[in-house]
Amino acid sequence: MGAFLPEIEDFVASVRSDFDRIILLGMGGSSLAPEVFATIFGIVPGYPDLTVVDTTDPVAILKIDREFDLAKTLFIVSTKSGSTIETLSLFQYFYHRLDKKGDNFIAITDPASNLEEIADEYCFRKTFLNPTD
Repeated sequence: MGAFLPEIEDFVASVRSDFDRIILLGMGGSSLAPEVFATIFGIVPGYPDLTVVDTTDPVAILKIDREFDLAKTLFIVSTKSGSTIETLSLFQYFYHRLDKKGDNFIAITDPASNLEEIADEYCFRKTFLNPTD
């Protein structure tokens, strides 16, 4: 992990300057740790607020769409397998709501997953690959 620290610090600096909010799109295990961290640490001044979206409930999705400035939102698309249909559906929905598109998305997934291919195809800002099991 230490070898990646400078790269992560540079990435965090760019996120802080470009975005007001972060929305993590994930289901199950991909959303649990971020949900716990958001609850424990809360809002940190100078950093974007984190919202975890682990539902496909249309009312919840439309609320986010109405209340947040999506252009100033970084979306984290998180699925270990890279093929969780709910997560990929949420990505598609929010992707098509933006003008600038790919720069507002990052991926967290396993190497050689469907999501890694999608992130490359849609020019995501960054892809973080999980270490192999």
